[in-house]
Amino acid sequence: MLYYLFGTLSLLWIIDLIQTVRFSGKKGPGVERNPLARFILKKSKEDFILFKIVDLALLLIIMSLLYAKYQILAHGMLLSFIALYFATIIHNHRAQKA
Repeated sequence: MLYYLFGTLSLLWIIDLIQTVRFSGKKGPGVERNPLARFILKKSKEDFILFKIVDLALLLIIMSLLYAKYQILAHGMLLSFIALYFATIIHNHRAQKA
């Protein structure tokens, strides 16, 4: 179950990354709402992509460690992240269409 949650979250994370890079190419780095991510995106898209991949890897490591001791909490947190990224992707899609 844990690997399915990791896979789902990773897929949504990558879709968000692709949407952000594409949209920032059209509208500029100001489309990113996260101040740290926006700062990195202003520097370069490559740095932003690396930041997002490292960010995801760290989250998955933390969730793995948490899962070893608190399985229910880890599942709940992963489901929350999945819901958040699903909502983010929908928001990004609507913003790009507008």
